[in-house]
Amino acid sequence: MSITLPASQLRQLQTEVETRVQGLVPDGVKVLSRSRGNIANDVTNALTKMGIAVVVFPPAIRKVNASIARSVVADVEITVRISETPLTNKTGADIYQLLEALIKGMHQTRLSDEVPLYVGEGSDDSPAEGAATIFSQTFTCKLTLNK
Repeated sequence: MSITLPASQLRQLQTEVETRVQGLVPDGVKVLSRSRGNIANDVTNALTKMGIAVVVFPPAIRKVNASIARSVVADVEITVRISETPLTNKTGADIYQLLEALIKGMHQTRLSDEVPLYVGEGSDDSPAEGAATIFSQTFTCKLTLNK
């Protein structure tokens, strides 16, 4: 017996966030997606070539409310990580400018199905030793997953 699954709302969310992020960063800044799997080499290549890279991670469901008839409301979080090697950054924009542009450009933006994104928690994920600076910023929303 073959089962056909409906299109994934989570994948659609990730794709829409990637598109929005690409529109907020300068030309030359590579926006990568973890939907491809292990992209460590892609990040390394982007850092080597331009000195900065942005990765959009897959959405993670943090909480679910299934008490509504015929639907599930999920609290979803999607992380965008910016990595920079300041000494080799050739884009004209540093990690702080990109982070601020993402926060301002993504907060309360509405996606195609009118789901608003909100700024979540951020973190400095930079290694204690090394030349890279790494910031992660989460964005949150509620998705209604129909049963």
